[in-house]
Amino acid sequence: MKRGVLVGYGVIAEGHADGYDFNPGLQIASIVDKTPSRRIAGLRRFPYASAYGTIEEALDAEGLDFVDICTPPASHSDILAACLERDLFVICEKPLVCSGEEAMRLMEQMGTSSGTVYPAHNYAFAPGIRRLNEVCTSTVGEVQSATFEIRRVGHARGVSEWRPNWRRELEVSGGGIVLDHGPHSIYLASRLLGRSPSAVRCVLSCPTLGAFTDTEDEARLLLEFGAVTVEILLTWRADRRSTSYKLCGAHGEVALDGDTIKSVQGSHLVSESIPSEFDDPRHGNWFAALLNEASGYMERRERPERLLSEAFSIMAVLDAAYLSASENGRRVEF
Repeated sequence: MKRGVLVGYGVIAEGHADGYDFNPGLQIASIVDKTPSRRIAGLRRFPYASAYGTIEEALDAEGLDFVDICTPPASHSDILAACLERDLFVICEKPLVCSGEEAMRLMEQMGTSSGTVYPAHNYAFAPGIRRLNEVCTSTVGEVQSATFEIRRVGHARGVSEWRPNWRRELEVSGGGIVLDHGPHSIYLASRLLGRSPSAVRCVLSCPTLGAFTDTEDEARLLLEFGAVTVEILLTWRADRRSTSYKLCGAHGEVALDGDTIKSVQGSHLVSESIPSEFDDPRHGNWFAALLNEASGYMERRERPERLLSEAFSIMAVLDAAYLSASENGRRVEF
């Protein structure tokens, strides 16, 4: 039995909590949250756990094997450093950190620690995404172009007890929709194409009025993988929520729109329904599979090198995207 601490008991952590129900070899022994009412909520979910206000208190008091970080991105760097200093296995929500500079510091810290970091790239475990990958491999052939559209009617709200609009507070979130939704699209594109991107163009839009003018709520990215370009639309301005991915290849095309996958090969059209829970922000069922994979690395004392390379590639793309946007969508290589 591996004992762990869940850091930040908000909406995201509630999804992680559901995943632990299916992984009895992983036990949440403690909850960390700076808000008393959220510590109480965590203890209701994990009645045999202890609760603390800071990660340092939990690390000092508990004999832990792993840490699960579910706090907003701007806090990740310091928490990761504290955990790696203690040689712990760390599961961390995306993005790992908020900038390339923080990513370099994290790589240095990992180089001197026997602990490691497992990036929680949960969209890869959605049933629809897994099926999309299968169909792409078997039917589409080599991908020639792709379009991803992530439409939301607004940013996801956090728990009411602590800054529910933290995704629109730059000092907490580290960025707007690019930092929040961008990582998922970047790692999914990389996996579907089988390689890392090399350049990006990005155009952002921010509100001009109201409380959230310092974070972008819409973005268009052209992500280059050699001769193949993936067009990505991210928006918090939509009139309805939708999640769609379309890939065109040498032998056909495939599109995932919510729970429906349609593929075309020649004149042959196939449509199938794959319930994937894209509309549930907690994604509890996805985390069951994610935590199962993470526990395997933990048991083997193995560093997830491919995932870490993917996570650090994401940081390079995000830095380049924000630079491109600051220069009117200039193409930026990385």
